[in-house]
Amino acid sequence: MLGEIYWNNLPAKVTRIGKKDNEIFILFEGKINGYGLVQSGRIVLKMTTEFQVVHGAVEYHDESRYFDSSYVLEGNFEDDSYEMFSGNWLEEGHNYQFDILLEFDERGLPSLATELERDESIAIDIDEEIHNDQDFVNSNLNDEENRQALGYLRADANRQRATRSDARVRTIQRKIELYYGLPQGSVRLVNPDRSIIHPSAKIRTLRERWMFDE
Repeated sequence: MLGEIYWNNLPAKVTRIGKKDNEIFILFEGKINGYGLVQSGRIVLKMTTEFQVVHGAVEYHDESRYFDSSYVLEGNFEDDSYEMFSGNWLEEGHNYQFDILLEFDERGLPSLATELERDESIAIDIDEEIHNDQDFVNSNLNDEENRQALGYLRADANRQRATRSDARVRTIQRKIELYYGLPQGSVRLVNPDRSIIHPSAKIRTLRERWMFDE
């Protein structure tokens, strides 16, 4: 898995990561459970820990509808590992807490050109969906019913998934406390990497990745 994206704990899966000119390109896809809507899109982030503002569009479709919605993303990476990005996602008047957890292999980020050469489906996604279907997408931009329904769908899905809030981080914190015989609530993770966050991973390099609250 390449990572996950959360809007107020509503998840989507990162399907591809690429790099070009000090920018990270993130393709994602998710499903709003209970409504059959699939969301997908692309986020481009600068490789910097400074605050940044990103504009883009996310697409939604089901068996009978296809529309997109503009967004503004504001936030920053936590450090120069570029594995965790947090901020706010503003879409159609709704503001969402937004988090990205990226998982890179030991070779680091592949270049976007390498990814396109290795998987022609990426080129199709970027070129054909964005360019060839542009007229079709534009015809749906003024569909106010779709736009207004989007906020309600996200809000209801968020309520259904509220129990996922920071569950993995809290689980790892508690495991560390139990392993070292520390009182509950005494461990705070600092810059957790994928070896800690990923549920199937073993806890490693602990002394470099957490500190205890006195």
